[in-house]
Amino acid sequence: MNKLKILKKLKNNLELNIEEMEELSSHLPNETYSFIRECLEKRGKVLISEISENCLLYLESFGICSLTSDVFIREYAEEIGYYALNYNKKIFEELFTYLESKKSS
Repeated sequence: MNKLKILKKLKNNLELNIEEMEELSSHLPNETYSFIRECLEKRGKVLISEISENCLLYLESFGICSLTSDVFIREYAEEIGYYALNYNKKIFEELFTYLESKKSS
């Protein structure tokens, strides 16, 4: 199963088997872990540093999150070096829980 199908299953709140979770973790970039932690700590809408932009774009490509649709807010944030993000908290929590368990094992 490819990573897009796996992420769609997560988005639909379906359970993933161990094999699917291992495949998903092999596709996630390393910075995703800290990015998800940052998003969860801030809750809801969050401004993230330019350094995390690649991670945001990676997750955005799967529909997990999206840059804010408010053009004025987005332009202002980008001017001062930040990117505004809206995200699906439940999906981030599921990914974060899994990544946390992998990191501690």
